[in-house]
This record gives sequence, C-alpha cells and structure tokens, in this order.
Amino acid sequence: MISNPAIQLKGVSFTYRRNEDSSLSNVDLVVEPGSFVGIVGANGAGKSSLAFTFNRIIPSFHKGAFSGTVKILGADISTARVSEMPAKVGMVFQDFEAQIFSTSVRREVAFIMENLGIPPVMMRQNASKWLMEMGLAGFEDRDPSSLSGGQKQRLALASVLAAGAPILVLDEPTTDLDPVSAAGLIRCLSELSGHGRTLILITHDAESLIGADQIHVVDHGNIAMSGSPQHVLTSCNSLQRRGVKPPQLAQVFYSLGVREIPAGSQDAARALAKMGYSVKSGETQRTKIATHGKEILTIEGLRFGYLSGVEVLHGLDLSINEGEFVAILGQNGSGKTTLVNHLAGVLKPWSGKVTVAGEPIRKAPPARRASLVGLVFQNPDHQIFCASCLEEVVFGLRNIGVPGQEIERKCLASLELVGLAGKENTDPFTMTKGERKKLAVASMLACEPRILVLDEPTTGLDAREQESMMDMVSSLVERGHTVLFITHSMDLAARYANRIIVMSKGRILLDDDVNRAFFNDEALAKADLAAPPIVQLGRLMGVFVRSPEEFIHILERRG
Repeated sequence: MISNPAIQLKGVSFTYRRNEDSSLSNVDLVVEPGSFVGIVGANGAGKSSLAFTFNRIIPSFHKGAFSGTVKILGADISTARVSEMPAKVGMVFQDFEAQIFSTSVRREVAFIMENLGIPPVMMRQNASKWLMEMGLAGFEDRDPSSLSGGQKQRLALASVLAAGAPILVLDEPTTDLDPVSAAGLIRCLSELSGHGRTLILITHDAESLIGADQIHVVDHGNIAMSGSPQHVLTSCNSLQRRGVKPPQLAQVFYSLGVREIPAGSQDAARALAKMGYSVKSGETQRTKIATHGKEILTIEGLRFGYLSGVEVLHGLDLSINEGEFVAILGQNGSGKTTLVNHLAGVLKPWSGKVTVAGEPIRKAPPARRASLVGLVFQNPDHQIFCASCLEEVVFGLRNIGVPGQEIERKCLASLELVGLAGKENTDPFTMTKGERKKLAVASMLACEPRILVLDEPTTGLDAREQESMMDMVSSLVERGHTVLFITHSMDLAARYANRIIVMSKGRILLDDDVNRAFFNDEALAKADLAAPPIVQLGRLMGVFVRSPEEFIHILERRG
C-alpha cells in the first residue's frame, strides 16, 4: 500500500438522483503520486462519474446517494467545497466547450489562475507557456467561439494545465484533436508525470495508453481489470467485451496466441516473419478501385474567410460522384469544417460556387437545401433544441413539407436506424453526447438528403458505438447515398472510406482512392498525418488492408 497516495477511494458508491442503477459500486482505487494512469471502458460504464468524485463534483454538484471515502493527497475531502478543489485537481471535461466562457483566449487561460490567486507575473508566464504548448500562440485575442473544435479542446487543456494543479484529470481530451496534436499531448502528459504531476487520462483510444504506468478498465460501475499496459492492452477479448478497442497490432498478435504489443509496424513485420507468417498467395493484388455514379457535387474556385482580408479557403476545386464514401482529413484549423459548411449553404463564399445535383446550393430555398445536403455538426448541441427526440426529428420534416401522415413513420424509422428506438420521448439533454450525436444524424437522415455530411461522427462514442455508427452509415452508402465525413481517426478512414481528401491550411493536399492515399507518405506527412499501424504493417507485407480483422484473415503460416 502506498503511504500517501495522490488519490485513494475506498468503498465508493454513487447513484444519481432519480436513477435506479448505480453508476459506481463499491469502488476501491489507489493512484500513486506522479503516475500516469489510464481509465477505459464503454460509455455509461462510470468513467466520468468516477472522475467527478476526485474533485467533489460528485456528490456536491451532481446529487444522489453517495457512500465511501475519497482522499486527495492524503486528505479526506468529504467536507470540501467544489470551489476549493481546482488548486489540487484540475479537470478537463468530456464536454470541453461547457467550461469555456470567456471573451478571449487570454482571459480564458487566466480565469482559473486568477481564482487561485496566482501572482500576475507567473500568470503571464504560465499562459504563454501553455498556449505555446497547445499550439495556440498568436491566438490570445481571438474569441474562443471562433476557434475550431480541436482548438477549443486545446484551449480548455491550456487553461487547466496553466493553473498548475498537482493532479490532472482529463476526460477524453483528444476527441477533437488531429493525430499529431493528440500524440503531442500524450508526450506532454508523460513528461509532466515524469516531473511529479499525477495524470488521469480517460479515453476510448487504447493506443494512447501504451506508455501509461497503470490502466483501469471500468465496467458497470466497477473496476473490472487493472494492471500494466502490457497486461491490460493485450487482454483483447476482455477489452472488446467491455466496449474497448485494443491497439491494432496487439489485436493481430493476440489472434496468433501471442500477448505482446510490438513497438511499431516494422517490429511487428519482423516478428511475424520470424514466426513464419506471410500473406496468403494471390492476396497482394486483392484491393480493387471502386467505381461510382455520375457527378453530384461540384466546387469551383471556393474562397472564404471569417475576417476581412484573412482567407481560410484558397480557391478550392472539387467534385464528388454519387455513391462515394469520402473521408476528409487534416490538422485542426485546416479548413475541413469550413469546407463542409459551404456544402450545406451555411456559409456564403467570398467567391466561387457549390453546386449539388446541378443546383447552386446558396440559391436553393432552405427546405430544398435540406433535401440536397444533410449536415451533422461536429458538436451535436449546436443543432439540437427540442424537448424530446421525436420532436427533434419531426422539426426538420415539417419544415421541408413532408405530409403529416408520413412524418411519424419517417421519424420512427430514422430513430431505429441509429439505435435510438424507444427513446422517442426522452429529453435529448439527459442523454450522453454520443446519443445526441446519433439523434442529430437521425434528424438529417429522416429528410433523406442526396448527400449526407458528418463532421466527426464518432466523437464521444465508444468502440461498439463507433462501429455501429459507421456500419449504419456504410449501409446508406451501399443503398446509393453519398457520404462525406470529417474525422481525426485514421483507423476509421482506412476501414470505411473509399476516397480520401487531405486538407492543410485551406488547400487540398491529396485527393485519391483510399489504398493509394495511404501509400502516399509524402502527402500525408505534409499534413502531419500517417497511415494507421495496421495499414503500415500490411504495406510492409505487400498488401493494402483496412483493419486488423482483414489482415488476420489473409495471414498464413509456412510449414
């Protein structure tokens, strides 16, 4: 037993008011000072509830039946106020936009430090340091509402990191970050841990926890498994049963009876060769380039900026054909969301035009636009406002003139398609962010648009929900729909898309078939991207594969 743990929970249980099922059930937990600890589990498993006990948000803010003891830095916090805890425990919420409210980036970073009484000179130093670390130097005077989703997430991180609390709790801090920013944050956290700060990282991205000291798997309010990354992340079946996606290379080796996480794709290829494995004969030419229908979307000379004289999109030209499944990739702030907002006519370009099915989108009446392009925002809360799920889906149908007798049928079919059947009368704002994302998709699908555009469709979803969401979208493509989706997940892009568009600084760097795109290391590197580990491994063995399952299927052992 650690003599003075950074965090210690004993027998902690909690049931939210008006809920029958416990969110936490007799949890015991000890976190060593200066350690880097990962927490994984399905949505609803109790991860965020567990984190809220560290700073008295549970039970002081979220009311319910609470029992047990929580000690922070050796002190029982049962009588502490929530306002006293940021000096000890800094937290970035899963819904990071909910904790941003200042009128400038500078003021946002200063807010927590001001409330903790940090001297002005140190405040300026800390703010400069962490804005630089988070890639926001030069943004000090920007209104946070004008930032991209990933930039807002980095701002929330900078605000908490600058305050200097000895314990940091980060709930899904990489959901809206591009791959390079996410990797940079994980390196930063590891360095902070090495300098004595205690890090708790709640995440659906098991790959990011390979360098952690300890991982806890939460399931139905209990800690179901704990141990080192080598132990936990190679327990692939146990992770998958609990809604956690194992690291791709660990999944491959686990299927071969080897519990190990190779350091990278090259190490994995060498190990497979040493074990006598190779790709089955005739599989190296297995990938075919898909063919699609006629052109449905055309973008010509698209230029746009949010501020006078500051151009964000630089004369984009692009065409999309019917039935394509297109992933749009790029760094935070590269112009991805700005581009797709033009497709739905949300923004007015400085010059150029967007044409859908032969119609200029900006000239089409709102009801007609909705039948041409359905856009699901990066943050579903920006487009959800009704008191029930049914009302939310009904709203769009009424506004595009669907006959009354058809509305209920379309609503119920759409809610069932996204897995929300039975929640027709549920208040959307009592649901998880992942469920609200599904509701936003349902409201668009009900209008049956020619093109469906999804901005980060899997944000906030666990492994099962991600697969369910993307399989549902794939089924739409198979039925002839055209789908574009923005994602920071290279895994999802490789697994599902048939075409890849890479953006950087308001320009298109790469536009190609998925198998060729992921072989174009030079273009990907210019956008700070890289192919997923399984794609890299397949390429080393002479084949393009989309997923670990596909790679495992084509392996054979000699002799």
